Amino acid sequence: MFPVYFLICMGKLFSMKNLTLTLLSLLCGWGSLCAQVIYFQDFESTTGTSLPTGWSQTVAIGIPNDSVGWNTGSVITLNSAGFNPPDHSRFVAVNDDKYAGANNSNSFLISPLISLSGISSPYLSFDCCYLQSSYGGFTEKATVEVSIDSGHTWTVVSILAGNTQGWWEPRYINLSAYAGTPAVEIGFRYSDNTGWELGWGIDNILIYTPPAADLALTSVKPDSSGPTNFAAAGTPVNFTGTVFNFGTNPVSGFDLIYQQGSNAAVTTSVSGVLIPPFSSYNFTDTAAYIMPAYTGNYPFQVWIYLAGDNNHSNDTLPASLNDVTFMPAKRPLIEELTGTWCGLCVSGFIYLDSLRSLYSGTADIVSVHDHDPMGTENTHVENYDWYLQTIPIYNGFPGMFVDRRSYSNPFELITAYNQDAVNFGFADISAASNLDTAGNLTISCQVKPAINLTGDYRLELILEEINVNNTGSGYSQHDDYSFQSGNLPLAGEGFNFQDSQVNIASGSMYYNFVARYTVPDLDPVTGGVSYSLPNSMTADSFYAYSFDAIALAHDWSPENLYATILLIDNNVANTTYMQVLNSVQTKVLVPAAVTNPNVGAEGLRIFPNPASDEVNIRFRLNYEDKVSVNVKDMLGRSLISNSGSVMNEGEQQLTISTRYLPDGMYIISINTTGGILSGRLSVSGSQMR
Repeated sequence: MFPVYFLICMGKLFSMKNLTLTLLSLLCGWGSLCAQVIYFQDFESTTGTSLPTGWSQTVAIGIPNDSVGWNTGSVITLNSAGFNPPDHSRFVAVNDDKYAGANNSNSFLISPLISLSGISSPYLSFDCCYLQSSYGGFTEKATVEVSIDSGHTWTVVSILAGNTQGWWEPRYINLSAYAGTPAVEIGFRYSDNTGWELGWGIDNILIYTPPAADLALTSVKPDSSGPTNFAAAGTPVNFTGTVFNFGTNPVSGFDLIYQQGSNAAVTTSVSGVLIPPFSSYNFTDTAAYIMPAYTGNYPFQVWIYLAGDNNHSNDTLPASLNDVTFMPAKRPLIEELTGTWCGLCVSGFIYLDSLRSLYSGTADIVSVHDHDPMGTENTHVENYDWYLQTIPIYNGFPGMFVDRRSYSNPFELITAYNQDAVNFGFADISAASNLDTAGNLTISCQVKPAINLTGDYRLELILEEINVNNTGSGYSQHDDYSFQSGNLPLAGEGFNFQDSQVNIASGSMYYNFVARYTVPDLDPVTGGVSYSLPNSMTADSFYAYSFDAIALAHDWSPENLYATILLIDNNVANTTYMQVLNSVQTKVLVPAAVTNPNVGAEGLRIFPNPASDEVNIRFRLNYEDKVSVNVKDMLGRSLISNSGSVMNEGEQQLTISTRYLPDGMYIISINTTGGILSGRLSVSGSQMR
């Protein structure tokens, strides 16, 4: 084949195919700004599943379940449950996941003959969708190969590593060893190694000669990033971003320049770096911009300069900053979808505990149980579980929503948290609880916006409990990491699931962050209480709201309850629609119910709580006194009492049998000659059940 020569400028990375290099959209005239294209294939002219003219493939044969091989099409026609790339135009792929048992041990896609005569430094680039999965003891493999003898022999020029950060990304391969060769073929060989794996997608195959110097500014943002970038008035802001070296020469330094409006441009020199060809570099400028005293939006132009780089089409990007009165404390909300039946979900225990240890007090965590006793105890929890699974970004168990903005598996949680924690929080939220002696809980909150907010913003309440333990069979946790089943390594925060049984006994399990109740009931509403906030809110003003009282269930331990308040964007036109803008969590305060300040007793502790067989009561007497103990139900009926006895000053401990008390909530009263000291007891799992 004779080479087809035309020139294109090396352009920006566009988001349609993630980090896809859309070169042909940047065609320009002859000159030093441009690169020489030898061959290009984007698979847009193909029909059905056929390959382009001149392309061919070989597949493994003679084995049951013959290969599906390489096919062209769209995401809709080529994807499957496991091999499911983001939105994309037509491409070519081998999908090993689509047909169980398909033989793709040698699926080889071969290009037409391409002439490199007269070419001094050719390169190959293509968009790549390949995760390199491992399943069932097998690992898939992808190689790029070259033949110069009409396909009789092939030389491997690249063994591809998987991409774990996303799906589509550009790959670059130096073909200079074949410069001047009159006829070469490029081969893309995929092997599932006889296993059941995912597959490989390819698009925009380009053979070209890149320029020596071409540095592109691919992203830029203020370091106080968020949905639209915010910073407080009077504070310094540095810009961060990424450059990509499209040239064949390494880059050791460049200039970063930014300009706000018509003000003077500010230049920062970035030096002492090494950016190899076809590699990216993340930068932070050192010339901080001081935010003005006046709130509003401030636009910027940001560009880079590299000596010898004559392609300026990819040097510049816009940026903007919103000047606000203060920066709210941002607390990401982590919502874990889990269940006692879900053996892989135990990974969430480790990573949620790790998050709590690493970032104590800076994130709010809720575990939403599915089809187990904690998930079916009331319709509110069931509807909460169902509501989360209807959010479009939901992608199966185990998984975790972060502010209902992204969805991660447990192993990605820390990364997802770090990305979300820098987002703008929109408002500060404070909360308080009031629990009366009848077991009715009222949660109130106050919202202080940092910017003017107009539209439908709502508050939502999630009531959750820690240290949930129950001996019922439904509370036994399945463990796929156990040596009895998957025997996969998983240990952390003092617990090793690999050394555990495949079913961990309920008595050994203590569940944290368990969702117990939501306001509103999340079925079928979008989320948040309608009209809980006014339609127009002014920055720096305070807006109060109290949720309707919740009657505590008998098997909830008040001492272990927490209330989480969410600020929800319910404006359909906003990019943050249905997302959690900020959250706050408060512990439910259980009143001691001291009826007389001269009671002469203090430090009441009731444990275990909940109790099943017996409960210990510990308190301190300030002086010798006659003491009696009374246990009443929530209707005030006395169920256990004694005539009292004289006790010495100091620490006291009593033990009372609860095995014949019905499950429910009770008030334990310590009666002295001076008054009453009381606290709440939950009984669960007694012999009366």
